[in-house]
Amino acid sequence: YKYYIGVVKGNAYGHGSYIVKTLIENGINYLAVSSLEEALDIRKYVKTPILCLEPISLDYIDECIKNNIAITISNYNYYRKLMNKKVKGLKVHLKLNTGMNRLGFTSIEEVTEIYNNLIENKNIKLEGIYTHIATSGITDKLYDNQIDRFKELTKNIDLTKIEMVHIGKSSTLEYHPKIDFTNSIRIGVALYGV
Repeated sequence: YKYYIGVVKGNAYGHGSYIVKTLIENGINYLAVSSLEEALDIRKYVKTPILCLEPISLDYIDECIKNNIAITISNYNYYRKLMNKKVKGLKVHLKLNTGMNRLGFTSIEEVTEIYNNLIENKNIKLEGIYTHIATSGITDKLYDNQIDRFKELTKNIDLTKIEMVHIGKSSTLEYHPKIDFTNSIRIGVALYGV
């Protein structure tokens, strides 16, 4: 993988966000959190890029740009509002809903449109695209179904033009071969010995 994304939300799962320094020293080269507040807390310790997994109020976009925090776009309304703002230097990741059914795009047309608009955009960088797998996929077919759904949702776009494609999580790393079109993986509980 090109990017090993350390998931340090919830105060690094209760371990204290200061541990990010140790994670970076040991090969983690990107971080992910839930909120802007968590991202800014981590920023006190490291300069490593951070992705906010949950939606961030567009009122704080400048704060994100200033602190090298990428935001998640997970619905069309949010995307439209973002496009109406004057921003420069913002990094975004598109979240697709492939079966977790919490956040994310479910329309091929929307994914295609947003990709086409952002891939040439000079002010907003489409840095990543991802989904969240609902199960470990050891004894069920949901894992495979979600991978297939991701492929379906992205069939009209060129994933090789997106710097980070991340689907996997700790259990993916442990139980499945690398997904060939991904180059990044989010590692959460495995970082803490689970």
